[in-house]
Amino acid sequence: GADLMWFDDFSKQFPACEINADFKKLTTVKTGGKAKVLFRPTCENDIAAAIRFARDNGAPIFVIGGGSNCLAADEGYDGIVLKLSPYFSQIDFCGDVVKAGAGARTAMLYSFCLANEMGGCEFLANIPGTVGGATVMNAGCFGSCVADVVTGADAVSKKDGKLTHFKRDGLRFSERSSVFSDGEYVVTAVYFSFSHSDKKEIIRRYNDIALAKRASQPLDKPSFGSVFKRTETGSAAILIDALGFKGFSINGAKVSEKHAGFFINEKHATTGDFLTLIDIVGQKVRDRYGIVLSPEVVYVGNQDDLGRLPYAHFL
Repeated sequence: GADLMWFDDFSKQFPACEINADFKKLTTVKTGGKAKVLFRPTCENDIAAAIRFARDNGAPIFVIGGGSNCLAADEGYDGIVLKLSPYFSQIDFCGDVVKAGAGARTAMLYSFCLANEMGGCEFLANIPGTVGGATVMNAGCFGSCVADVVTGADAVSKKDGKLTHFKRDGLRFSERSSVFSDGEYVVTAVYFSFSHSDKKEIIRRYNDIALAKRASQPLDKPSFGSVFKRTETGSAAILIDALGFKGFSINGAKVSEKHAGFFINEKHATTGDFLTLIDIVGQKVRDRYGIVLSPEVVYVGNQDDLGRLPYAHFL
């Protein structure tokens, strides 16, 4: 439509961009339509240029990491998707601190830490995705979260394309949230503080978490991880399980039998199927317990279909 007038100009200015990129390949749940353009910046200047372009042309812009906490609209996204890997994936020491590019996979950070006998990253290595994505949402598992190990971050502002360094206090970490959660910045690097640790110890801790995860979560099926944030009373999975939802499915989208907090793509599910499933489960939990579950998954589309689900009118 008329709102895509910017499209040709973007392709000319950024010839390396990929046109009509498939969200099924960009997200771990393997659903969604096409992103109008996918751009992998090589440096901070590229990010600033893309941000300025988006601002000047009224084009929406969305940053995707590993796509492991992401649900993309079936009709696609008429905007610019920025993906920071492979160019922002370097990991190195910065004094005593480890500096990791936002596009680095959590597993890459773990390999670096193991090689350098640094402990504290074991939980993070068990969370799929990128360092940037994990930091934005303050990802965590089994009692640890990103906030425990991060000392700072570099990010480009979407307002003016300027690079800012955030100190620990400025990151405003809370439950699955940070200063970056509202999408006003593109995180480019994250700084971590780890402690010296014996290699055997690190591997043992990693394996303990990996085993606990494998025992309790459906790691063999496509999903976007945990669907809902924790509630005041604890895990949403307990409420969903208590209502007998394990194994319940809408077409190919299914509540995992292994963990009621995970919805899996059993076969050829659409994002629409997942939205319906989230709405049904959300309504039942609300009706039975008076609790309105808040989605943890990030939605990318031309409008916020997830935020507009009927059950969530009270959010």
